[in-house]
Amino acid sequence: MPFGTRLQHAADGVLGWLFDPQPQYWTVAARISLGLSLLAAWLFYLPLVQELFGPEGFMGYASIHRVPRSQPHVDGNLHLLFAVRSAKIVWLLYFALLASALAFAVGCFSRVSGAALVVLHALFVGRQPYAFWGWSQLIHLFVAYVVLSDPGRYFSVDAWRRSRADPRVSALGIGMGPGWPMRLVQVQVCAMYAITGINRLDKPGWLAGTMLYAALTNRVFGRFDIDWTSYVPLLRILSYGTFLIEPLAPIMLWIPRIGPWWAVGLLALHMGLEVATTVGWWSFMMCTGLLTFLPPRWLERGHRGILRLLGRPPA
Repeated sequence: MPFGTRLQHAADGVLGWLFDPQPQYWTVAARISLGLSLLAAWLFYLPLVQELFGPEGFMGYASIHRVPRSQPHVDGNLHLLFAVRSAKIVWLLYFALLASALAFAVGCFSRVSGAALVVLHALFVGRQPYAFWGWSQLIHLFVAYVVLSDPGRYFSVDAWRRSRADPRVSALGIGMGPGWPMRLVQVQVCAMYAITGINRLDKPGWLAGTMLYAALTNRVFGRFDIDWTSYVPLLRILSYGTFLIEPLAPIMLWIPRIGPWWAVGLLALHMGLEVATTVGWWSFMMCTGLLTFLPPRWLERGHRGILRLLGRPPA
């Protein structure tokens, strides 16, 4: 076969991989997962809204202007809330953030609520970046990818509204949609694992297999105040397993027969970390991204199970 023909076939394959329509099970799962995760995360800050984000709060508009030449130090993200002088406006924006997260999760005006969620989340994180774990700097990018995939098309309030106007539309069904937003998520997930793996190569705790024990016994990260000493051999094995499974993910996740099971291993890893440690909403964000590497038929089975629970057997 001539080189030009082979090159054309390769280009067609790449474009097909990127742009071919894909089943939207992941999009629906991600919309619900990310929306509810951000709703829960921001409800946690309800008692501290004015202390952290208000004009009279830490490094707010009032405190900044009381000190000559005092300027907030912000790394990345929007920081327009530093200029807000009214506590009422901060409350209004905060409740708009909660409303957009809930609306996005249930699929009500999905694109508008998702876009509002991205912007408002970035505004509040930019106002007080040191009040969050690192997940806050990335989760709104996942939301943006979902917004680009038309998230309200299936299994949503938007779909229910369309089904009332057109009986041929199924409110609970899930069909095909654009695949390229999902590919962007896959690339970002792999990039995150690659960066994490590179950073661990020279860390003594990971090389010695003691990092997991250190995390579980740390007063900041560990959830349980128990003596882990008798579990040190097991924790060392699990620590080395984590040391290997995450850095190899950018390669193994793309291998057809291995990738889905590698994703299952990573899902188990993140859920285990969520149970045993406190790392913010990292685990939920990463599990949402890892769903893109599971075969659509696996997610379809979950969808069928939900329909049966709702008393709506799938066609």
